Amino acid sequence: MTSTQSADQTGSGSPKKQPILNAFEIFAPGHLTPGTWTHDKSDQFDTIEHWTDLAKLLEKGKHHGIFIADSYGTYDTYKGSNGPSLAPATQFPKGDPLLLVSAMAAVTENLAFGITISTAYEPPFALARRYSTLDHITKGRVAWNVVTSGLPSAARNLGLDKPIEHDKRYEIAEEYLEFITHPSPQRTPTLFQTGSSGAGTTFGARHAEAVFISQHTPEEAKAKVLGGITPVLGRTEKEAKDKFEIWKSRASREGALALFGGWTELNLVPGSGMRSTIDNFKRIYPGWTKNTVAEFLLIGGMSPVVVGYPTIQDSEVADELERWVNIGEVDGFNLAHYARHDSFIDVVELLVPELQNRGLHWLDYPFVPQVERQKKVGITAREGLYGIGQKKLRDDHPGSKYKWK
Repeated sequence: MTSTQSADQTGSGSPKKQPILNAFEIFAPGHLTPGTWTHDKSDQFDTIEHWTDLAKLLEKGKHHGIFIADSYGTYDTYKGSNGPSLAPATQFPKGDPLLLVSAMAAVTENLAFGITISTAYEPPFALARRYSTLDHITKGRVAWNVVTSGLPSAARNLGLDKPIEHDKRYEIAEEYLEFITHPSPQRTPTLFQTGSSGAGTTFGARHAEAVFISQHTPEEAKAKVLGGITPVLGRTEKEAKDKFEIWKSRASREGALALFGGWTELNLVPGSGMRSTIDNFKRIYPGWTKNTVAEFLLIGGMSPVVVGYPTIQDSEVADELERWVNIGEVDGFNLAHYARHDSFIDVVELLVPELQNRGLHWLDYPFVPQVERQKKVGITAREGLYGIGQKKLRDDHPGSKYKWK
């Protein structure tokens, strides 16, 4: 995957890689900072205005896209119950994110929409048809984050006693990538992938055009991927630090541990078999215990949190993003929120101008040649990754051999 290059606007003359910026969201009251939904605008998460306003804000900030997580289940591993996740509305209840795309696309021109959908529980043709339809009506601005659904609660919700066996799920996912429908602007939605298991990594290496990871430091991120980061921004250092402490105090520790249990399938109670994972955390951060795991997860989940204020002379947040680009060689970021909508207002108003000043973010979306007598089109989701003109899968992608004739 390549990234956009720009002339260095700081005077050195060397071109800089401009990282992809996506907003990281979920169609639920809370995402990666559980329990805070009563303190922000999350009670509006199920209104069309919430999502169209967000889409317009992100396009104002020249974001590449919005990446929406999803699953079919609840987190019920921690304490053997979904109670710890339901009480603080931790990623529950969830709506169908694919149904948001048409509304957001109608009020934007260039913003891409990366939607998480599982391959485990419906025939390939049904999903292929929906994605093809959306690719047409968005003029090529949809992407698919391919997941395979390992949550036991998801399997039960869909009539199974237990999840489909792990490697079998990826065999099913392989079948999905061979389906062809009515040819749309991209032919195949831009393909994202988040799995880190052996089978998931193999699948991602073969099919994914962008891979989403969650590492704690840029030194760990050596692949060309999108990293997850939660920026906490203020107009002064004190304002940023105060926001962090206030929102951290509002977050639910039980909700955070419920997320961790769902992600790792570990109970995090005595005798639950959590030792190996906690030992791994201690290796990275000496002194970690169950309590410090919860403390770390309160804001932004597994993604690192960066607290600071952007100014031309001194910007901790922009510095950290640039460090990830230079050291970790990441191609972009999924930016998570701690306060619904307000987090992204801060990104657009405070962080984006500083990134633009450094030559790390485009000043406007790239120009797209227009076809005479046809309605104006913006960039496609794939062009946001690979550059103008790369609407379809690259020739070296295994899916490029499937042609509509």
